[in-house]
Amino acid sequence: MWNREYYYNNQDKFRGYRKKYYEKNKKNIIYFIFDDKGEVKYIGSTVNIFRLNYHINHFSHIDVSENDTIKHFVLDKNITREELYYIEYYLINKCKHLENYAYKDISTFDFAKKRKEQLIKLAENLKFNDFKK
Repeated sequence: MWNREYYYNNQDKFRGYRKKYYEKNKKNIIYFIFDDKGEVKYIGSTVNIFRLNYHINHFSHIDVSENDTIKHFVLDKNITREELYYIEYYLINKCKHLENYAYKDISTFDFAKKRKEQLIKLAENLKFNDFKK
């Protein structure tokens, strides 16, 4: 049985466990949620694959049904969070009918032209894996 007093007295230890767990599972991820017809419903990015569980367990604004499919791609760890956002917004801007559609002018990202071209090429060639619910 979970003991509130034990947890309270060992908060630093638990924070350390959570931090290690988070760091161990830290990955740059682009993910798509498809509806039961195979249409893209949502595109997102995260640095922790367990973020996808929030969608599945209805702790987000996206309603994921049993028939929906989530596919994800793990990117190189050397990509920055801002570059991950760039890829995400590039893909969202290609699919303007999405629930999370919020147009962002990707030309405002402060990357060299060559780096933007590399990120777009990466976005265009993503090979997704099924996320096991």
